[in-house]
Amino acid sequence: MRYLPVFNGAVITIATADLPLHGQTVAADEAVLPLIPAAKRDSAVFDRPDELDLRRRHNPHLCFGRSPHNCLGAHFARAQLATALRALLDRFPVLHLANTTRSPPRHGPRR
Repeated sequence: MRYLPVFNGAVITIATADLPLHGQTVAADEAVLPLIPAAKRDSAVFDRPDELDLRRRHNPHLCFGRSPHNCLGAHFARAQLATALRALLDRFPVLHLANTTRSPPRHGPRR
């Protein structure tokens, strides 16, 4: 979900107070369009943000929101994924990467 997000749209929020942000000020009552997909590629937060790493331990992605805006279906989605992966590995117990010497394809911006 962090690597290839399902939702790439923007959510419009309204600043409730003046907010300093990167040398600018977002005034109270101004609209803010946080680009969540861009946050998922933030190298200040994620080590190697453009790589798919299924063993990544520190993964504070924003797919399900945060705090009072956390998605009600987050736990259900995680349970579905865990069930699907178990079923896949039960059905194909010798499933493995075809070539472990190559990196997975990159879908992020080229640097």
